Amino acid sequence: MDEEVDGNESPDVQESLMGALIGARGVPGGLQGLSAESPGDSSADESGLSAETAELLGISPQPDVETEVADEPADAETEVEAQAEVEPEAEEPVEVKAAAETEAEAEAEAEAEVEVEVEQLDEIVEAEVEEPAEVEAPEPAEIEASIEAEVAEVEAGPNIDDPDPDGIGRVVLEWAVVLVGAVVMALVLRQFIFQAFWIPSESMETTLEIRDRVLVNRLSYQWGEVDRGDVVVFARKPEEIGEIRDLIKRVIGLPGESVEGRDNLIYIDGVLLNEPYVDEDNRNFADFGPVTVPEGELFVMGDNRDQSFDSRLFGTVDQERVAGRAFVTFWPLDRVGSL
Repeated sequence: MDEEVDGNESPDVQESLMGALIGARGVPGGLQGLSAESPGDSSADESGLSAETAELLGISPQPDVETEVADEPADAETEVEAQAEVEPEAEEPVEVKAAAETEAEAEAEAEAEVEVEVEQLDEIVEAEVEEPAEVEAPEPAEIEASIEAEVAEVEAGPNIDDPDPDGIGRVVLEWAVVLVGAVVMALVLRQFIFQAFWIPSESMETTLEIRDRVLVNRLSYQWGEVDRGDVVVFARKPEEIGEIRDLIKRVIGLPGESVEGRDNLIYIDGVLLNEPYVDEDNRNFADFGPVTVPEGELFVMGDNRDQSFDSRLFGTVDQERVAGRAFVTFWPLDRVGSL
């Protein structure tokens, strides 16, 4: 039966084994005394062998774990301190600092401006809120004195020493200028542009009645030609007898045309003339013609054919004697209208 062997040999047995090993390796006997250690020696390792013995036996001694573990924190702190000494702290760029300072100054200035504006607004509000100054009412004595002075001035009348107290001379002068200007304008208009005529007879009824007043445009034929149907004013020939020197008639025939009247109708170059301006009761007249109108002459007739003194009796009219064309009736007011 096998016996159990205790892993922890006695010191004597260990010493015997160690001596055998040393002798086998040929180590001098004088060294044997150095290989044995007492069991209570503090330098022996956990296997019960000293460091020198383990070295002679070829056994590697166990490292001192506690010592290595204890030393690790010290090494880490030393490494951190070395890195801190090698790597200096990073400083902020100069441009960033300048920008931050500029921004801070701008904000300060803006706040100062806002404070100034607020102070100004407060001053304006205070000025507007201030009560207006009281207006002193005039004393009753002053009012009474002013009224008495005005009454006295009215009772005294205009100052006789003043040659023109109310500007009468200026008013008279202004009206004189207006009247003179009106007269001059009327003369110019009458002589060169417009002229008024009144109708003394019934020769143009029913187009014009007795005492009608018409305006004649003297410039009508200065740049234009006479047209058939125009109502014209012309002067009588010097040798003709009569108080009325201007006549008013309607143009019927133009230069070079042939005019003929038959059966109370008028024919121009053999063609019947349409005359809406002649009233049916005024168409009765004796036949005449045909009459050829000379160059520069006009054949004229009144609208009241039976009561008209016209070219059937005194012949054609020279255009040089035509004063102008009657274009409007302006009196009486109930007969105002164009011709």
